[in-house]
Amino acid sequence: MKSLPCKLDLNMNYDFSVLSDNDFQEMVDKLLIGKTRVVEQYAEGRDNGIDGLVYDLPKETIVQAKHYLRSGFSRLKSVIKKEELPKIQNENISCYVLATSLNLSRNQAETLRALIKNVVQDVVVLGAVSISGLLDKDPATLKSTIKLWATNAEIVRMLFKPANMNCFYELQNRWEDLNNVFVETPDVKNVVDSLEKNHVAVIAGEPGVGKTTLAEYICLLYFKEGYEVHFFEGKFSHDDYDLSDTEKKIIFYFDDFLGSTYYNCFSGKQDCSIVNFLKRMSKEKNKRFILTSRTNIIQKACAYSQRYRDYRLTKRAYIVNVGEYSYLTKARILYNHLQNSNVGAGEIANIVKNKAYKTIVEHRNFNPRLIHFITKQENFEDSQQEHYLEFIIESLDNPKEIWENCFTGQLDSSQRLLVQLVVANREKIQESTLKNAYSKALVVMGIKIPELERNDFEYVLSGCLRSILRRDVEISGGCKKAIVSVFNPSVTDYVLPTILERDIIVKLCSVLGTVDSITIIESNEEKIDDVQSIYRDIVKEIPKKTWSDAKIRLIRLMGNKCGLVPNLIKYAIKNNDIITDDNKFDFYFIVIENLSKYDFSEFIICCGWSFCNDYSDFGAILEGYRKTSFAQHFVIEYLQECVYESLLDDIENILGNETDAFICTSCEEVAEEMKIFLEEIKDTYPFLKEDEIDSIRENVDLKSIVDRNFKFFESAKNSSCEKKEQEDIKNVDALFSGLL
Repeated sequence: MKSLPCKLDLNMNYDFSVLSDNDFQEMVDKLLIGKTRVVEQYAEGRDNGIDGLVYDLPKETIVQAKHYLRSGFSRLKSVIKKEELPKIQNENISCYVLATSLNLSRNQAETLRALIKNVVQDVVVLGAVSISGLLDKDPATLKSTIKLWATNAEIVRMLFKPANMNCFYELQNRWEDLNNVFVETPDVKNVVDSLEKNHVAVIAGEPGVGKTTLAEYICLLYFKEGYEVHFFEGKFSHDDYDLSDTEKKIIFYFDDFLGSTYYNCFSGKQDCSIVNFLKRMSKEKNKRFILTSRTNIIQKACAYSQRYRDYRLTKRAYIVNVGEYSYLTKARILYNHLQNSNVGAGEIANIVKNKAYKTIVEHRNFNPRLIHFITKQENFEDSQQEHYLEFIIESLDNPKEIWENCFTGQLDSSQRLLVQLVVANREKIQESTLKNAYSKALVVMGIKIPELERNDFEYVLSGCLRSILRRDVEISGGCKKAIVSVFNPSVTDYVLPTILERDIIVKLCSVLGTVDSITIIESNEEKIDDVQSIYRDIVKEIPKKTWSDAKIRLIRLMGNKCGLVPNLIKYAIKNNDIITDDNKFDFYFIVIENLSKYDFSEFIICCGWSFCNDYSDFGAILEGYRKTSFAQHFVIEYLQECVYESLLDDIENILGNETDAFICTSCEEVAEEMKIFLEEIKDTYPFLKEDEIDSIRENVDLKSIVDRNFKFFESAKNSSCEKKEQEDIKNVDALFSGLL
């Protein structure tokens, strides 16, 4: 590879600090792909009269991009020496190109070259000046690197026609704060596809998912392709647009086009004008229209406007769902915000060193607006938290920032009640059950509906769907069931505190009548005063002769204080089909916790196999029962027989669940695990006879266990999802290490 000295013109000044590491890597790849010749250029300084060196690149060239603008030359040099060289020293590399955003002098470039030449013969070092030169000659790559020019009027004047400058300044004002933190998600392609196919895209979603940011980024994409960007502000009017020039490329943008509350969406007469404009867009080959709104407001608008229903606005809306983002995409969103945060470097370094970023990225309430909130130093200072990470977790666990306006300002009282019922049922409920509970709750909660407003179930539910609630169809036992659930787990985190007040939770649980509604109380007992009295109040609302799963759960939770155990057991003996897979756990604990108080002899004989799950359940009841004053010899013998039969029937599964047999790769290893297990069983249950132990041993197919293990290992080894997950974790760790 030859190098030739050359004189060069001055390059445009580019601010590479606006690019993330990933942005810089992608830009460098685009600049160098297919290149056979590059020029090394250097920062001003003593360069022996040489402005640059021309290098011819062979076909097989390795390119390594190292941003390091904030880290500095010393850090870059150290990383090359300690991390990069060990990676490539055993590779057969003919040429190595190092690209960095640092403004290198020639001496710095030569220092790096000398380091790398220890393991690679031909080395090219491209600093900020060299990359600027490549960008000057590659307007396509420059245009595609939006962050590089989106806030730089000088570059825009070079790239675009004067007629488009007003559009740019409008976009610049909107984009400036978000440019450095934006991550291009799959939503970009999906929305652009819709614009190209239909010329219209309605972006919808829950609060804080980045609808506006996404829309403005797409406007920038179209702007770089020669489109003027026209903004609608407030009311929609014919005076705001001109379609007379069919050849002129224009993208129209209307943010929050239905207003910010559900009251706005049916006030005024804009629906006719907007729908007519939407329809016309489909016929205009050079025009595009992008709109944003919250999903629940779109639902409300369709309910009140025939024109929006006829246009099928709900069906046409594209829903931004952060929950569908990949682990790596979420990590990049967090990384960009931390990289451009005003939070102290020490606090950020602590997150990276402890890999706390994983907790944030994996948090069920991960949301771009929350990430923006937690990476502001002033928000941390205003909080009551002493440590930054505690502030982050508290903000994610209690996302009041996102949902307060949506829940209180955008939902009416009937919709709020419906959401509370779903949350009170552990975030998920069968639609038919919800409908029944809702009709009861309207009466119990005393909801008064203003005149001319509707509050029928179907109408109220439709106003909540795809924004704060969602509706899915599940197939169980060959039957389809409509299931309503919260749209995002953070809905529960916000709404839950509003329903844990004594009177509210009693009323909600009473009308729901489900085990899940009782579980909500059980899992939040520490937040509720005198929870036992709440259980008693709910039981009082259930008819005496009704033995529902919810009532059975309440009896278990109330213990021997409720006085209903004898009646329940008497009923179950006569109607043992009352014991199901859903409530057998409750029956088991009712027996275990009340053995010394009530005589369960008949119930154990009649229903033992219905509420005991395995040998250990029978063993626990046997241990407790034989110590009571009610113990009878024939019941003890029955329980001993149940322990044996349970072990005999299920020994292979027991070995897999309770020993290391599931990782054994030979029959000898499985046999050894079984030997150890059976010795422990004999110690625990000395009543088991030797011939019974032999029968249990003989009931194990050693080879089938080994074969099953091999199949599991093979499928795990070949799992592409697992491989990608591991690769993503490595990439994320490498990404965040750049913040140190």
